[in-house]
Amino acid sequence: QKMEAIATLAGGIAHDFNNILAPIMGYAEILLMRAGSDEELKSGLKKIFDSAMRAKEIVAQILTFSRSREGEARPVSVTSIVKEVIKLLSSSIPKTISIETDIREDIPPVVADPVHIHQILMNLCTNAFHAMEDQGGTLFIGLDVVEKKGVKYVKLTVSDTGQGIPSEHLHRIFEPYFTTKKLGKGTGLGLAIVHGIVEVYNGHLRVDSKVGQGTTFEVLLPARDGLGQPEGLEHDHPSSESITRFSGSILVVDDEDAVRRVLKGLVQELGLDVETASNAKEALQLLVEQKKTYDLIITDQTMPGMTGIELVKSLRQSGIETPVIICTGYNSKMDKRMGRELRIVDFLLKPVDVATLHRTLKKVFKR
Repeated sequence: QKMEAIATLAGGIAHDFNNILAPIMGYAEILLMRAGSDEELKSGLKKIFDSAMRAKEIVAQILTFSRSREGEARPVSVTSIVKEVIKLLSSSIPKTISIETDIREDIPPVVADPVHIHQILMNLCTNAFHAMEDQGGTLFIGLDVVEKKGVKYVKLTVSDTGQGIPSEHLHRIFEPYFTTKKLGKGTGLGLAIVHGIVEVYNGHLRVDSKVGQGTTFEVLLPARDGLGQPEGLEHDHPSSESITRFSGSILVVDDEDAVRRVLKGLVQELGLDVETASNAKEALQLLVEQKKTYDLIITDQTMPGMTGIELVKSLRQSGIETPVIICTGYNSKMDKRMGRELRIVDFLLKPVDVATLHRTLKKVFKR
């Protein structure tokens, strides 16, 4: 019951935080698309956008912990994400801590959300850094392929030469909010998040630690045969040259004024005419009573009075077959079968960036 209460609280905080992030990300992207050749302006805007994306990834950690987000699983190159994280760590950790790596070149992909792989690695490396912060030491990151009971796994190893974990604490390190760190050095959520992610993907997590010698974590994730097109973790920066413009009309429905305004701005930047409604009742008045027509409806899921799904059901019962995209700041794991039955184009996790929005709109509009 305690875990369920914490998960509910975490999910609620994530929902509110996503709504705060939406205008920060959205207006940064709108300005990026209008920046033209001003490189100094674009550089500053990209920093705002990248910071917002990192905040979005932190929210994804909270949602992973609350189990309201299991991620968008697809073939992922663990190697590329590890190299990105190593590059980030090399410029951010003290020179008293050296980084050693042993990365096998022919690592197969795993089927996972790339953000989750990034979270696993960053949380384990952050723990290692804190363990060596005072006296320095060596952070080791390894990637290998192993076989266990006939199943091939990608093995990620993160080890440190820090102070180690006392044996009486080892059995508690994956508990939420359990930490032996000094105040301000951690939330006690990092390893709980890692444990949750590994479980989601049917992996294995092992820890070995000796006081005064250091700690080693091993993460095993099922390997995917066949490379396909594995993805890393990249932040797309929009520009007026790289974005396709569409032609048509959209109704945006969201009870959060700031979210509604920025989504309207983003859609307008993509060339579309936009009308807005602050709740499902207003949307029904426009669509059913006033018989207005649109090429697409983008609606929030969690709204007072009537949810996005309920709005779509009401529209379908009224004979309105307009395509719908549902956005949510809390739970992206909607019922896919219901989505097909209601002819929902896609479910998007807020805050929605231009690259994601653009890819989704391509499913509805022609160039």
